[in-house]
Amino acid sequence: MKRFNLCFLLFAFLLLGCKAEKGISFCEGVSPDGEKIHCGTKFTTGDLTAIVETDKPFESDTISIAILEVTKYRSEEVRSFPVAVKPDESSVRISLSFYSEGQYRIRALDNEKKTIAEAEIAIRDTD
Repeated sequence: MKRFNLCFLLFAFLLLGCKAEKGISFCEGVSPDGEKIHCGTKFTTGDLTAIVETDKPFESDTISIAILEVTKYRSEEVRSFPVAVKPDESSVRISLSFYSEGQYRIRALDNEKKTIAEAEIAIRDTD
């Protein structure tokens, strides 16, 4: 019985780990076909595209984006702004510019200020 439980738990963890993950992707761009180009979590300073993807439609005309600078001991919001979205869609592309090195957390918030997607990115002057 213990072996069965262990196998079941292992299978459950593997199944959850293989699930398509929604959230925020950072890319150098998006092709005309909608394909993400050169995505990752480490970039040099400059412009990039953030793609926010959620499990369900936004159900609103706007969401908010909050950019927080993450340090060893705290996170401090450095910028926030609204983004126009279509209520029946569940993804949006956002142009971002980073000209200061650092570790950043990007949050997408609904109108009730609940986090709907979140990711971190590292910005460096050079590779």
